[in-house]
Amino acid sequence: SISLNEFWLKGVGAFENDTLVYAGELTAAVNVMSLFGDGGFEVSKVIVDDTRLHAIVLEDGAVNWDVMKPAEEPTEQVETVAEEESSSSFSVSLKKLTVDDLTVIYDDRQGGMYAAINELDASCSGDMTSDNTTISLKAQTPGVSFRMSGVPFLNKAKVGVKMDVAADLKNMKFTLEENEFSLNAIKAAVDGWVAMTEAG
Repeated sequence: SISLNEFWLKGVGAFENDTLVYAGELTAAVNVMSLFGDGGFEVSKVIVDDTRLHAIVLEDGAVNWDVMKPAEEPTEQVETVAEEESSSSFSVSLKKLTVDDLTVIYDDRQGGMYAAINELDASCSGDMTSDNTTISLKAQTPGVSFRMSGVPFLNKAKVGVKMDVAADLKNMKFTLEENEFSLNAIKAAVDGWVAMTEAG
């Protein structure tokens, strides 16, 4: 496994005092033998613990996630290598994702929108290497807030999700099976399916 502990990323310019990402722990467990083959990396699980993401859009449209340095002009030799690498096959097979205590904030001051998910706990599992699998998803948060143009639509609402999704990964069709959604004291279930079309 590979872990990053006490990881953080700050903004630049007007955002140099703002933390874009903070993570107490980011861990990925990888099948070591898959690193030596050409069939892609087999990642058995990913753990995200005690993490905070804070995205900001200022009134002038500047965003705090624009932190990458501009790339230098590549030489002709580097371009050739890049083309060869892009032609090779690469895939990642993820079997389980666990999220503990994740807070996500989106503060769009230009569009007048604010959304926050606080202390999210979630898990997602399934055999992504198979053409057909059942994806099990569980998530709960004690606080979801959403404001638009100063109007509060949700204020620290308690939200929970439990669902099994029959996934046809070959045809990108996903069918909802046993599922339950809860919003404070309201509970509901959803039936149906969603699929990608040839056009996108």
